[in-house]
Amino acid sequence: MKVVLIDPSALVRGRIIRLLAALPEADFVVASGGDHWLSHFARLDPDLVILEVQGSGGDSLRPTLARIRKIRRRSRRPSIAVLTNAVSAQHRRSCLDAGADFFLDKSLEFEKIPAILRRWRRSGTRHGPVRPAAHR
Repeated sequence: MKVVLIDPSALVRGRIIRLLAALPEADFVVASGGDHWLSHFARLDPDLVILEVQGSGGDSLRPTLARIRKIRRRSRRPSIAVLTNAVSAQHRRSCLDAGADFFLDKSLEFEKIPAILRRWRRSGTRHGPVRPAAHR
């Protein structure tokens, strides 16, 4: 299972990697931000992309939505999880409408990441994201 993790915080990246270390088949590609990894998308062939809503201003969501759409233009396959402190109903709806599969509050739902991967793994497929109704 290939996971691309995009978060500007080294602490958050480390915490996610430690959480997922119990899943021996998880292989990580880590980026601090930006879209440079997208040029390697076909080679990486990720199963899950975890990204952060960066910034807190009025336009903070725009780069995240653009990133989700870029991923979806390349493939419908990887699940996309948005992990953020910038939680609002509008942000959640916008990310899900753009193509994200999960929108998680860092302070309340961080621990759900391993369950998302376990559930995906149990589905027995490398095609098609797991889309739980609770996050739609």
